[in-house]
Amino acid sequence: MTTWAFFLYLSADNGQSKEVAMLPIPMAYDTLQGHLCQVLSGVPGIRIPQIRNLALGVWGLVKARSCHLGKVADQLPSDGSKPSRICRLKRFLMNPRILIDAIYGQIVQKILERWHRDYLTLAVDRTDWEAFNILFVGIPFVGRTIPLAWKVLDPQGNSSFQEQKALLEKILPWIPAHMKVGLLRDREFRSVELIRSVQSLGWDFGLGQAEDTYVILARGRRCQLRDLKTKPGQVRFFEEVCLTDFHLFGPVPLICYWDREKKEARFMATNLPAVHRPFRWGKSRSWIEGTFRDYKSQGFDLEAPRLVHADRLQKLLLVIAVAYVWMYHVGRWALRTGRRKQLDAASKRSFSFFRLGLDWITQAISRFQPIEVGFAPYS
Repeated sequence: MTTWAFFLYLSADNGQSKEVAMLPIPMAYDTLQGHLCQVLSGVPGIRIPQIRNLALGVWGLVKARSCHLGKVADQLPSDGSKPSRICRLKRFLMNPRILIDAIYGQIVQKILERWHRDYLTLAVDRTDWEAFNILFVGIPFVGRTIPLAWKVLDPQGNSSFQEQKALLEKILPWIPAHMKVGLLRDREFRSVELIRSVQSLGWDFGLGQAEDTYVILARGRRCQLRDLKTKPGQVRFFEEVCLTDFHLFGPVPLICYWDREKKEARFMATNLPAVHRPFRWGKSRSWIEGTFRDYKSQGFDLEAPRLVHADRLQKLLLVIAVAYVWMYHVGRWALRTGRRKQLDAASKRSFSFFRLGLDWITQAISRFQPIEVGFAPYS
């Protein structure tokens, strides 16, 4: 491990200054690189230079709080000119041999090995980025969603059933066999084919429905969901509802509730009894929007680089995901070890774990303190 030291210049008896070395401090970047090497050592086909370049990208991203390659390059602990550092980052993004799924799948398995429950809730959503759409699946957890997988799509509106199915199939090998899974989806993801696919996996589901969806209620009444007249503060439960928009599907329980943030009624079809868990699901599904904000304007400034190639954006999202899980881990660690009060006023407690982690790492680096590295957001 590389080490470096600070030096104090003290006045000697003869009036001249002398150099006195303080205790050597492990280079913080080496801590990150060493941990990534340890976690990813079992990935088939991965090379040490790839891990080093991934570590450089993650380190530069966290310090710069921006995906702009010039700003990331400014933060890299490497020799060479700024143009050469930028070229190194570009080569990583352009490298066709980077095994995105194998690399991040290893990290996801580390996350799930130490997960605190045998029930795993997943959320799927989509966000726009410049000329692309990004399909995203993750674990809703305390106001945010921990990324599990993503896919860069063409900018043609909603994602297709095949794209959604492929994304879910990607994460299947990473989920421990003993875990029960529940899937949350927004109104975009309401295809009957996907529901049946999820059912074939033995998963629970909570499927958002658009207000213009036609349903048949238990007593045979046919109406649109908007006709159910859900009011602010109200939660309504219906059993044995059939969905009739595309194919007759059901009967399933239906939940109607008022979204205080969006100021509109929300509707969710589920396979579970219409009680509290599905309602909590509906609230936690929106946490993915907070993660998108962290990726963009309130964190890593994803929209700063002008990437025009989907494969390069895929690799940039790998760097962001690794950095995000690291910061979430550090935020949880800061809370558990009583360090939160150094960053977040007790009267407000407005910071997410991601923001706590980002601020803690920034503070630790500026104060030459040891840094915490890990990829276990719940441990």
